[in-house]
Amino acid sequence: MAEKRGFIYKLMMGRDDQSDFDTSKLPATRWQVFKDLFRNRFGALVKINLLTVLFCLPAVAWMIYCLLTGVLAESYVNYTGNLGFGMSATVDATLVGAMSKLNLTILQYGVLIPCLMIASIGFSGAFHTYKMLIWGEGVAVASTFFKGIKSNVVTFLWTTLILGGAILLVAFNAASYELRTSDALSILSIVASALLLVIVLFMTVFMWTQAVTYKMKPWALVKNSFVFSIGMLLQNIFFVALSLLPAVLLFVLPTFFATLFAIFYLIVGFSYTFLIWTIYAHYGFDKYLNDRTPGAIKDRGIHRVSKEEAEQKRREAAERRRKANNIRYVNPKKGKRPEQKQEPTITPLEETFSRKELERLAEEKKRLAESVSEDEPAQNDDGTEE
Repeated sequence: MAEKRGFIYKLMMGRDDQSDFDTSKLPATRWQVFKDLFRNRFGALVKINLLTVLFCLPAVAWMIYCLLTGVLAESYVNYTGNLGFGMSATVDATLVGAMSKLNLTILQYGVLIPCLMIASIGFSGAFHTYKMLIWGEGVAVASTFFKGIKSNVVTFLWTTLILGGAILLVAFNAASYELRTSDALSILSIVASALLLVIVLFMTVFMWTQAVTYKMKPWALVKNSFVFSIGMLLQNIFFVALSLLPAVLLFVLPTFFATLFAIFYLIVGFSYTFLIWTIYAHYGFDKYLNDRTPGAIKDRGIHRVSKEEAEQKRREAAERRRKANNIRYVNPKKGKRPEQKQEPTITPLEETFSRKELERLAEEKKRLAESVSEDEPAQNDDGTEE
């Protein structure tokens, strides 16, 4: 009978009926890593997300303030130039309205840049913690989070400054569209700034993930990120769009569903987005960078099944199926059949035989004689059988 274990033993050592850790139990693909973390480390993802939200509060509060004050400011200008009732006429009202909109846009996205830089402080801790999780390392969420901030905050600040400048450029070109004399030039400037923002966004993803993984100088970080952004362009578009899908749905869904997605993003949205970015970036690092980087470990956190291992598992499975098919059913209600005793036999000699075969024949005759004597019933002294 197995020895009964106490609660403290189970808490420290685990259950005795569970097998020991084996590398073959690790996820075999990056997609399996993503599913495994959401299934087994969901609590850690929620904690990281909430810590990240704290650093994003200034940016969120500023955007809400700008939304409310922007609607209020636009109500004071007679954009159409009509007199109406209770509103005085305004000379060049359309121009005044466009200038007012441009000034508000510059103020809104100009102040947003330092707010995003504050948020990036939390991003530095989050990306470091996600890296540890996908590597299968032990993570104490709060400790690992703030350790990541300490190690990577400078890089995240200046990269976010560039990203915020690209966002401001797009907003400026869009807001100044009505003030330009050439529609073609306005459209060209908007398209060019939008393409620049997309490239900068792709670069930011790789700069953040490289910053928490490798020790790189700023120029090497920018150069590698640009190569990843251009060389993996189609994949970048797909994965960045996939990661930002919940945020986009906030603006296109009806109010009820948008509220649900807002709650989702508050609980685990940043973890969803940043985890996709991290896993995708490490896929690129394994494919193009780790083989050329001294000390880098490829496929960290996953177990790639080699052809030999796959063939071995296939053979073992086939052997188990063969044995299962050859098992003979024995009715437990019926008793076991007595084992049939194999009678000794004599192998006849060939026409030509050797001394060794003569010795074998003598041994067989001896065994046959012993078998016959065992089968004969024993007799008493008076000649009767026992």
